[in-house]
Amino acid sequence: MPINSGRTVRPNLPVLYLDESGNTGDNYLDAQQPVHVLAGFLVPEGQEPRLRQLLDALREAGAPLECHEGGAGELKSTKLLRAHRWARATAKTVSSLCSEFLPVSVIVEKRFFAAVKVAETLLHHDTNPFISAEQRTPAARTELAEQLSRLSDAALKEFSRAYANPSADAFAACIGVMKDELAAQGQGHLVRLLQGGLDALPAIVAEEQQEMELWHVEHPRFPEHRVRAGARLALDAFFASLTTLDRVLRHVHPHPANIVYDEAEEGRAFELALWAAQEGGHVRHIGRAIPGLSHQEDALQAADLLAGILYRVAKDGALNGVAPTDLDAVLAPLVSTPPASVRIGSKAFSDRIKVIAAQAAIRRQRAGRSEGDG
Repeated sequence: MPINSGRTVRPNLPVLYLDESGNTGDNYLDAQQPVHVLAGFLVPEGQEPRLRQLLDALREAGAPLECHEGGAGELKSTKLLRAHRWARATAKTVSSLCSEFLPVSVIVEKRFFAAVKVAETLLHHDTNPFISAEQRTPAARTELAEQLSRLSDAALKEFSRAYANPSADAFAACIGVMKDELAAQGQGHLVRLLQGGLDALPAIVAEEQQEMELWHVEHPRFPEHRVRAGARLALDAFFASLTTLDRVLRHVHPHPANIVYDEAEEGRAFELALWAAQEGGHVRHIGRAIPGLSHQEDALQAADLLAGILYRVAKDGALNGVAPTDLDAVLAPLVSTPPASVRIGSKAFSDRIKVIAAQAAIRRQRAGRSEGDG
């Protein structure tokens, strides 16, 4: 039974086929997987055969497939992006898909998202007496998250553990770690703000424990399921991505879209987050959410290819100091071109992705001149 099945939805709505890459569940701040991507294509009614035709061209060229018992082979980005030849062919196919179908994506830098949650949890004006009126504006909140995202992995993971299992002792410990780091960096204003959070711990803990109940209600498709506390940041990231996606859809299409997503293990987290967003009235432009199997749905395979490419380039952008690779030069244009793409990340993260895309453009120009000279 698809979620939100009680809602009346016209059957001829466009369908947004979605996949994700980079979800690490309990270990949300996995340093080796620093970004989370939700991406896919908005496919008008009756256009699935054309999408299949574009993917068939890649298959017929001999692309390596992931085999399933009793089923057809599946195009998977994890397999295709390993070899330069097939990465180029995949980028060409996805570029063709982007020219005929609307690509939609949300890219989340995990460290920045964790910093956003630090600000929302410990530095919110409802509980923290040291937050001034000037620090309540969206621009000021973003700047706070920017500054907090420079905390060490250890400090952000300490917060993640407290956020997953809210208690006064856990939050006091994580605030202590963050204050020590920020004091050493000369960030006295942030130390003072965190002291305000420490003073307000009873109210913060009560509110966070109440928020945790959101993920512990019975779900209509998974009545036996209880979300592991450690996955709270991951679920919040799905929730934020889906509400962002809803705003994107309002701008690009006049009517709500149904969603088909890959019913893998990650599908439960996706569906739980969407269900919570719909129940709370946070999304209005998403119709039904329908689970599907990627090896049976060509459009889900297309979504996987797009998500895999976006993840690959965004990951290199998030790993500060990692030089762009030749593969980035092939794939980067697909990160900068989607019109319905949103990045939730620090300014430094966005700047590094822009640099990768710019370097890719220079390489393409040089390659074009070399071919012309030849």
